[in-house]
Amino acid sequence: MTDALARDLRLCRNFLCILHSLDRHELIGAGVLHPSDLDGWLSFRDGPYRAYLALDSAREEKCFTLVQTRLTPELRADTRTAA
Repeated sequence: MTDALARDLRLCRNFLCILHSLDRHELIGAGVLHPSDLDGWLSFRDGPYRAYLALDSAREEKCFTLVQTRLTPELRADTRTAA
């Protein structure tokens, strides 16, 4: 396995783990969910990957930025330089 592939796999795994662990208050604070959107939260809680894929581009960007804040500095840098 190449170093680049190992890094990409680690980044993907960490992204998915972080996405799965996000709490409602974090999603609301980041502007991904509206405070009154209980159905959106339940959807995200029960299926975060499907919910992420269903987000519009503006909310997807906010969610991605939120996930980036939890990545290690090394992996965070990789998300900014990935093509």
